[in-house]
Amino acid sequence: MYYTLVWDNSTEPDDAARQSQEDRYLKLFSKMLRNMKKLSEGKSLTREDKQSPDTP
Repeated sequence: MYYTLVWDNSTEPDDAARQSQEDRYLKLFSKMLRNMKKLSEGKSLTREDKQSPDTP
């Protein structure tokens, strides 16, 4: 599988906000990839797998 992510973060007010947004998206996408791998291996997703990465 190949993925290309494109988003416009020029609306963010400063570099810190852009970095924060990038970190959130990277964390979310990484979790989605791990979940896709689990499912492709025939495993089930746990409750934690289904939660947003920012959810404690």
